[in-house]
Amino acid sequence: EEDEEMASILGPLNDDETGPEFTALLSINMLVSTDGGIESTHQEYIDRFGLDSGTVKRIEDVASPVFAKYEAVTGERDALQTELGQLRADLESRKQASTTAQKERDFTIQNLRTENEDMRNSKDNTISDLENQRDSLRDSLREAQSEVTDLRDLLDQQSRDSEKALAYLTQRNDILGSRLNNVARRAATSDGTLLAVGPENAWLDLGYAHRLAVGMEFDVHNAKSHRVKGRIRVVEVEEKKARASIISVVDKYDPIRENDVLVNDVFDPNRTLIVSLLGDGFGLYNQNDIRSKLEAIGIEVRGEY
Repeated sequence: EEDEEMASILGPLNDDETGPEFTALLSINMLVSTDGGIESTHQEYIDRFGLDSGTVKRIEDVASPVFAKYEAVTGERDALQTELGQLRADLESRKQASTTAQKERDFTIQNLRTENEDMRNSKDNTISDLENQRDSLRDSLREAQSEVTDLRDLLDQQSRDSEKALAYLTQRNDILGSRLNNVARRAATSDGTLLAVGPENAWLDLGYAHRLAVGMEFDVHNAKSHRVKGRIRVVEVEEKKARASIISVVDKYDPIRENDVLVNDVFDPNRTLIVSLLGDGFGLYNQNDIRSKLEAIGIEVRGEY
């Protein structure tokens, strides 16, 4: 009930309900200072000044009719004070007859003074409370503005970090895309040709001058149809030719023949293949064994990437 009474006095609250709206504060301050410090609800103003309750719904609606009433009452008060002076002069001559009426009037005046003092004190307390609420709202506003500034700085930093990460990933994507294109072109290109073919061996037109190494394997394709016919492994390397063993044949009725072409997706006579070894588990081989085998076929092994 106290909250409802305060809400009726202060008018509409702001969004976070920590105090009245600024316009309501202005209206209340104006009413309090104009009405001699009297703090009342809008219903009390209606009762006191005889206002129309149909048009006065909130304390903000009290201002205009109360000011009009106040002007009228002030005029009446001045007239009454003049009349009171006349009555006092008249009553002085009739002092004995008006003793009882004088005491009653003094008692009424004293009550009015006490009421006026109480209302003044109440007004001062209300003003102090409103000022405290105002200061609290200002502090809350400053804190909110500080939080907004911090959030904006954080978002700006995150945006800059995201842009840097995007630029880095885009660059990496372009590099990897270029490398994949090179691999795709290499996969679609023959690397060499068989010079001669025996029952178990074949001779090819590549040697150590082309970075060929013992242990390298090649798929054998038909030169015209590009159909896979089998696979060979290099066992002996000379400067510009090498001998390989035939390790598989796809169709015994279409054996590997002279002039068939050789394909290895990663072989490039103009580029040294570089790899990095991750971890130390390679089945039956340790890292040094794997390094030696890779270097034996012309692949350079570097430290962990």
